Amino acid sequence: MANPHEDFMRTVGSTAELLEWLRQHAPQTPLMAVSSAAVYGAAHAAPIAEDSRPAPFSPYGTHKLMMEELCRSYAINFGLMIVLPRLFSVFGPELKKQLLWDLCNKLAENGFAELGGSGEERRDWTCVSDVAIALEKLLAFADTRAPVINVATGVAVSVRDVALAVARAWSGETPPAIRFSGISRAGDPDSLCADVSRLCAHGLTCATPLVKGLDDYVGWFRTLKGCA
Repeated sequence: MANPHEDFMRTVGSTAELLEWLRQHAPQTPLMAVSSAAVYGAAHAAPIAEDSRPAPFSPYGTHKLMMEELCRSYAINFGLMIVLPRLFSVFGPELKKQLLWDLCNKLAENGFAELGGSGEERRDWTCVSDVAIALEKLLAFADTRAPVINVATGVAVSVRDVALAVARAWSGETPPAIRFSGISRAGDPDSLCADVSRLCAHGLTCATPLVKGLDDYVGWFRTLKGCA
């Protein structure tokens, strides 16, 4: 939101450069262009299928959709082999931004945390290890139709429940206090959960239990920061 032009160049401009290079120099090379659930936008109460009408809610989502359309154009017009995975709320060790990073830093510094939003926002939390396995295998499904495939668990969990699970993993006993400001971040939809039927049809799932993934993240953070 702070620098939409930079986001455009990183997402759309860089993809255009890559597609044009592939068209001229390596047209038989399959391409996986990773997209985002942000293309779906807001107002989704149920799991979202890939053929749902895109309605991005933010510059980031708009640019991801533009990137997809560029890929689809090059696939159809120039025969490039492309697949478009749409990732949902990916998390795991080494992620040094977003909710879990902010939350763990606040717990380490203050012993409690205040987070933005209401806490009732729902996300499809997906472990990065599952995503890595899925992406490795999905490249085989690249073709000239540039198929879109949701990569997620198919289960929505509220930010409040995730924050409380992190707090329990942090303390081991009585969870630290977690509060929510009620002020939502611009461009944040209330709910994003995937319909994963297409992913499952390819024989793939993102099945790491959420609690295990959160425990792993807290353990990594504690080691990184030298927390007792």
